[in-house]
Amino acid sequence: MKKNLEALQSVKPLNVAGEIVRYFEEVHGYLARPRKKGSYPGVVMIHEYWGLNEGIKQIARELARHGFIVLAVDLYAGQVTTDPERAMKLVRAVRQSRALMNMRAAAAYLRVEYGCEKIASLGWCFGGGQSLLLALS
Repeated sequence: MKKNLEALQSVKPLNVAGEIVRYFEEVHGYLARPRKKGSYPGVVMIHEYWGLNEGIKQIARELARHGFIVLAVDLYAGQVTTDPERAMKLVRAVRQSRALMNMRAAAAYLRVEYGCEKIASLGWCFGGGQSLLLALS
């Protein structure tokens, strides 16, 4: 039996496209998807407390290389920081009801625009908590 890592290593990575898309009101996120046409599961990816930065976009592209359509959401209205104090202010400013609408809209976008029948949520730290809230909703 193969371990998870071995299974991923045996699959040839796909070529991917990445772009900024509007998925909820005036909110834009980062969409990464395989270029090859096909049916893929979706992932709603939620950023850490730093915001939707290049590191999150890179992870979205890596998941897409393995056969997922990933929409990295933005819960900070375009704000990104590397300062921990600023990051905590951004976290405290998040209105949870609106954040949940945002993430649900991302899942709906993946279903409607790309036909994703299976959708997971994924996040780290702040985004991990948000991912749990989305899954529970």
